[in-house]
Amino acid sequence: MTPEERFERMERQMEFLAQNQAELTANVGTLKQDLLALARIVQQHVVSTEARFQTVAERFQTVAEQFQMVADQFQRVDESMESLAKAQRSTEERLNALITVVEHYFSNGKH
Repeated sequence: MTPEERFERMERQMEFLAQNQAELTANVGTLKQDLLALARIVQQHVVSTEARFQTVAERFQTVAEQFQMVADQFQRVDESMESLAKAQRSTEERLNALITVVEHYFSNGKH
């Protein structure tokens, strides 16, 4: 191989390397743009997901408050039933006392 052929071969290889480097540089630029676009999309999804989680948390809070209201109502019903049971026991005791007095009255032959 002559020195001119070697020189031409080296020039072709350098041109190939320069072209290859240019393509790689262009590809890296494209990849950077794609990466930035992907980062924006991910950020949008993060914001959207956070908003959805916030909505779910608020709904859970509402449900928890409603359960608490129901529990409070059950407590009031229990208290009312206990009060009613006490009143019923008192009424039964007074009625039994009245029955005893009436039975005593009639059993002594005073009718």
